[in-house]
Amino acid sequence: MLPENSTQTTKQIESRREFISEAFHTFNQPLTAMHCGLELCLLKERSEEEYRQRIEDALAHAGTVLQLSKAVRELAEAADPGEDLQNVELQPVLSTLGEDLAVIAEAAVVALKLTCSNDVVVRADPGKLARHIGNLASILMRALEPGGNVGICAEREGKDILIVLSGVGRQRLPVEDGVQTKLDGIRVDAASSYLWTLGGDFHKDRSSFTIRLQALQ
Repeated sequence: MLPENSTQTTKQIESRREFISEAFHTFNQPLTAMHCGLELCLLKERSEEEYRQRIEDALAHAGTVLQLSKAVRELAEAADPGEDLQNVELQPVLSTLGEDLAVIAEAAVVALKLTCSNDVVVRADPGKLARHIGNLASILMRALEPGGNVGICAEREGKDILIVLSGVGRQRLPVEDGVQTKLDGIRVDAASSYLWTLGGDFHKDRSSFTIRLQALQ
């Protein structure tokens, strides 16, 4: 029987192997499509409109690769809580974040509501915390049919701060094996990893994310 620390190390190695394999296949999909499209484009002379379409397709696939690269970088950085740890008042952070999320909410035709009291303060890197909360909120928005509602509520609960992100409304049918689905999965993993480095708890279900952090005041 393996010692407990040895078993844990084995699980970490296996988990890392699974992630590397998944990341390879996720990156390979848009890169292969882009390469094949450009290769076919050069096989024979085409009209200006056909060339334009091929370039637009390649641009879309390149954009997907850039998104994947950014998401993977966020996941790699999530294990480091950052050097810019400070006492963060969540109300102004969420207020600024709400301005950025409003654009996504408008595009998804969903409503966004943020609620936070003045005394909600945690120890974190404000930029990283805002980015991960924003990514989680974006995931909920994309999962809803038009007319849905996404709420972000931060409040004190005893000695803890409870941040709940919830989506209310009809859920879109999930896209099996879609790149966006894989992107969202990477971003959820990155958010949970970062919150755990802060000593917080993170739970998710189909239509909500719950974050619990220690309050400072």
